[in-house]
Amino acid sequence: MKDGDFFKLFQHIEQFAPLTDLLKKDIYQKTKIMTINKKDYLIHSGENNQKGYFVIEGCLMHLHLNEEGEHSVLSFAEDQVYPYICSPSFFSRLPEDSEIQALEDCTVLEVRREDLESWAWEIPDFGRYYQSLLSRGLHHQYRYSAMRISLHSKDFLLALQRDFPQWMERIPHKYLAQFMGISQEWFSKLLKEQK
Repeated sequence: MKDGDFFKLFQHIEQFAPLTDLLKKDIYQKTKIMTINKKDYLIHSGENNQKGYFVIEGCLMHLHLNEEGEHSVLSFAEDQVYPYICSPSFFSRLPEDSEIQALEDCTVLEVRREDLESWAWEIPDFGRYYQSLLSRGLHHQYRYSAMRISLHSKDFLLALQRDFPQWMERIPHKYLAQFMGISQEWFSKLLKEQK
C-alpha cells in the first residue's frame, strides 16, 4: 500500500519535473500517509496547519466557515484532476477560518511546509514543480471566484461540466450548488433544463 501511494505521487511530480533517487528517498521518509473516512475532517477551523496534502485516492472539499458557523464550499481536490490541497494557514501562518472535509474515503500524503520549501530551494526542478502546483491552485481559486460572480448560473454549470465532467457523478449536487453559490433546487432545475 505505502509503495503504491508513493508511486502515484512520484508519477504525478515527474509529469512536471524529474526526481532524483535521493529526493524520492527524502520524500518517502518525510511524508506521512493518512486515511480520512468519508465526512471526516482533515483540517478544522481554528488550527494553524502548516502542511500540504497530495490526494492519492478520493475527493475532498475546502469549506469556508463564517461567523455564524455556516459553511460555504470554496473548492474541491481530487485524485483525478487537482491532487493537492492545503489551507490558507499554510500561507498566512494564522489560525484557520476554513475546514477540509472528505467527500469519499480518502488516502492523502501529508507533507510539512518546511520540507516542501526545502526541496524547492535545494532542487530547482522541484522548485519549479512546487511553484507551478501552488500557482495552479490559486489560478483555479480565482477563476472560479470570478465565474461565480460574473456568469449566469447556467453558464457556470456548463463550464463545470466541460472542465470537470467527473464532478457531476462524484460530488453530491448540494455541494456543487454551494460551490456555484446557488440553491440545490436551482441546481436541479438547471440540470433538468439540459435534458
